[in-house]
Amino acid sequence: MVNNLADSTSNGKKWWLLKHGRLVQISGALLIILLPLIFVFFVIQYPFSFSYESLFNFIYLLILSFFVIIWMIFSGSAYSHLYSVVKELGSGWVIEDFDPLRCKITAREGARQYVILYHAHNTPYTIWADFDYLNILGNRLPEHYQVWTQYRGGSVQHNRYDLARYVRASRVSGFSFWGLMSSDQREIIFDENLMETVLHLHEEAKQISSLRFVGLCGLCDIVLAAFLVQHGGKEVIQVLDLLKKIIQWTKEYHPFDDKWS
Repeated sequence: MVNNLADSTSNGKKWWLLKHGRLVQISGALLIILLPLIFVFFVIQYPFSFSYESLFNFIYLLILSFFVIIWMIFSGSAYSHLYSVVKELGSGWVIEDFDPLRCKITAREGARQYVILYHAHNTPYTIWADFDYLNILGNRLPEHYQVWTQYRGGSVQHNRYDLARYVRASRVSGFSFWGLMSSDQREIIFDENLMETVLHLHEEAKQISSLRFVGLCGLCDIVLAAFLVQHGGKEVIQVLDLLKKIIQWTKEYHPFDDKWS
């Protein structure tokens, strides 16, 4: 796997997090147990007189420790999921970048670049996304994968999180379990543009059990994006192959008319 990483000394710490996500997660869980013990030990060994300043410092450290532990547990889990995908990539792939904040990796095969994001609960980026798109309480998205690559042509108004709703279970069941449940695969998982241009690939896509939606979306750039539920880590490789076929077909066999230009 090391040979697949872009050679950059400055990225060493990020690569370590990606490779040791499980260790980060376990360490966070252990801190939940150890922190109270450490606090009691210091209170016994170094008693301090009560003051508002000491109380403020204690509350500040407690809140800071809480957020650090939450980051370690949930982000560590996301890093572990992404690393399991990286290990499945062939020798022709290069991991160009890893973003620990957004829990995503950027990979390249040949001249084409792909992004794989793991949407994990309670990570800094996910918390922002939940509030930004009002995915709160029962309306939160379940943990899932997003895979995308740049696409030429098209006029698309949706962004990725508009389409991520396809990984969410029905509103009733989603609310009952705080939005943690994932949807079942639908009969049609391509958007209307892909059903028109690459219908012959739809049956192949249906064989990827964790795949929930493939379609065009974008804000500044138009991208071809796919959404998979949480258990689809190993099937991300199949989705990458599917996206390559879609791009190749639309580029070589389906000339772009005014609709796509």
